[in-house]
Amino acid sequence: MTHVQAGGRGLAIFTQNDGLTELAWAVPVPIGYRIGDWEVTAGIATGNWASVYAARRRTRGVPAEAALKFAATGTLTRRQIGPLRDMIQRELAVHHDADHSSRLIRCHEIHEVDDAARPELDGSVVLVLDRAERSLADLIADQGGAPIPEAATVIEQICEGLDHLHRKGWVHGDLKPANVLVMADGSVRLADFGLAAKIEGTHGFMPPLVSSDYVPPERWTERLGARGLPVRTSADIWALGVIAYELVTGRYPFPGAGVRTRAIAAAQYTAGSEPIQFPTELTPFWRSFLTDCLASTHAERARHDAASLLERVSAITSAPSARPPSPRLPAARSRAGRGWRRSAQSITPTSLSLAAAGVCGLPHAYHAEPGRPS
Repeated sequence: MTHVQAGGRGLAIFTQNDGLTELAWAVPVPIGYRIGDWEVTAGIATGNWASVYAARRRTRGVPAEAALKFAATGTLTRRQIGPLRDMIQRELAVHHDADHSSRLIRCHEIHEVDDAARPELDGSVVLVLDRAERSLADLIADQGGAPIPEAATVIEQICEGLDHLHRKGWVHGDLKPANVLVMADGSVRLADFGLAAKIEGTHGFMPPLVSSDYVPPERWTERLGARGLPVRTSADIWALGVIAYELVTGRYPFPGAGVRTRAIAAAQYTAGSEPIQFPTELTPFWRSFLTDCLASTHAERARHDAASLLERVSAITSAPSARPPSPRLPAARSRAGRGWRRSAQSITPTSLSLAAAGVCGLPHAYHAEPGRPS
């Protein structure tokens, strides 16, 4: 099977044969592997610290399908385990604070792998998450440089997610198309909160890990302290602006064939030597919206919070006469039983504190069963 991993702006293709990958996964999990009520059916994506797999429930119940996020705690060194424990703590804390009506991917269960026969998996923490159809990065790539027809609706829903996060006192910190997931009904939700920062007064702190194409200009001059880099909600607004530009124009706002050349173009813009180039056909509304999101300083962006940006874009999505009709945001396919009605273990303050304390000290540890290849 061939799977597509959305990472940064580009897409990396990798293959999986009988559960063994030709390219390295952070946590290699064989097809058919079982944990709790879940059986792994396919690989979805991998990062440096975690891998995500599609899974189906082996017993009757809802949900029937989910995404399992495996965090590789069992094979890491003591130096590596600290940052990963912090990322898991951040992600669980966001899920605990999130409302079910928000535009955020939800976490429904937490498991720990207890499988001495597979040391590469033993001790891994597994989050059972909403199953999405694809990422916004996939959707952008499929457009081949053309604008997304339902850009306004997607941007509105991203604003809803950011507004919810910011009201709850969080900065996403790693907003990019790969972390905006398209659900079966075509709606989008924000995902991957491992770098999220809790706001303490005016800002929070996050690890010095960045997706260069979506970080605000001030990130490069912030001083790294013992708690990490300071980050503010305006960082998410910058990332929103970059994503919105891609959606409504079909291209990245700062030209360049590689990350370095795009970063130089962004630096020239923030220094005032190069303006942002807008397509001639772009409407005044989007020119104004993007200019405010991509203001070069934190202070300028802080005047346009997620709530006010949501109000602005909602005004055009709720007025069909103000824009030509466009088709529904495409999804790969519909899936029966995709609603979440209950969970075996909900995210609670108790489960959060236990996970944060030792990563492996979760409320329930499940002995994984070595399943057969599907």
